[in-house]
Amino acid sequence: MNGQGSLGGRGAFRGFLARKGCWTLSPPAKFLAVAASSGFILAAIRLSQPFLAVTNRMHGVVFVVDDWIPGYALEQAVALTKTGDD
Repeated sequence: MNGQGSLGGRGAFRGFLARKGCWTLSPPAKFLAVAASSGFILAAIRLSQPFLAVTNRMHGVVFVVDDWIPGYALEQAVALTKTGDD
């Protein structure tokens, strides 16, 4: 043995890692995988945005606001609620 796999040899991390042959993606396959993943992520973002960003204003007595809203947006929401403009 050439010392690559033994504990005292010159292998990576003193023999804890050994080089073995394995199947891997070719450069065109890697490009295709990255392009397909990117396309899927962009499509998921574009298709989920209309669902997640729905705003249906309703005239009512109670004014409900999420806790994370910034102060300027809260002031705008209060002004819209007081005027009743859509």
